[in-house]
Amino acid sequence: AADDDADDDDDDEGDGEAKKIKKKKHNERHNADGDGLLTLVVPKLGIHHVPLDNSNEKIAAPPPSIPRTPRYAKMLPSEAFELLRGSEKGMQLLKKFMKQEMSTENLDFILAAERYEKAYDRCVEESGGGSGEMSMKSNMQMSGRAYHLYETYIAADSSSEVNIPHVMKKRILAALDDIHIKREIFHEALKEVTKLVRGDTLVRLMKTPQFKKFTENSIEDFQSEVYYFGYVVGAPT
Repeated sequence: AADDDADDDDDDEGDGEAKKIKKKKHNERHNADGDGLLTLVVPKLGIHHVPLDNSNEKIAAPPPSIPRTPRYAKMLPSEAFELLRGSEKGMQLLKKFMKQEMSTENLDFILAAERYEKAYDRCVEESGGGSGEMSMKSNMQMSGRAYHLYETYIAADSSSEVNIPHVMKKRILAALDDIHIKREIFHEALKEVTKLVRGDTLVRLMKTPQFKKFTENSIEDFQSEVYYFGYVVGAPT
């Protein structure tokens, strides 16, 4: 009987070693160059890699327990801005607060300028312009779009004029006269207005109970993710 027990122990040890080797190979295969991994980046909560295959092995360790203590106290305005923009509820909170402060034109301009740059990139890609050039038709379309942004947000006494230096406005106006419209025509103003929102509007918003509640809910949503056999179930909204 003692010999039988010894044999069973040897078998268990053999099975355990085989499982370790199998798991090690599995991890090496998925960790190489990040293939097959979903990377979750959450402000102040860390970075977590989650396998996307159909494995039944739990090769991704669950994220460390997140303390219930609110993290908004240490959050930077730039991080708060990205967190708010990352969800529909966050954007609703930001727009509502900026409406109360009568500064919605800043957010509208940021979004419009970003859309302009993305549309410019699409036009270049569709035109097959490896040198960054676009077709004449696309250039005319983007020029019209640039003029519209200027008349809406940049020109003096425009309907949604943003607060940027006069010299910056003059540079944008001069760039509109170029035969080939430039992608970066609004980029300087975009950086200026984004800096204003982060350093002014966000600082005040972060002191409100509404922002604290939003941040706490965001952390709870992240905690509610279920890590099971390498899957992420119930992604945060």
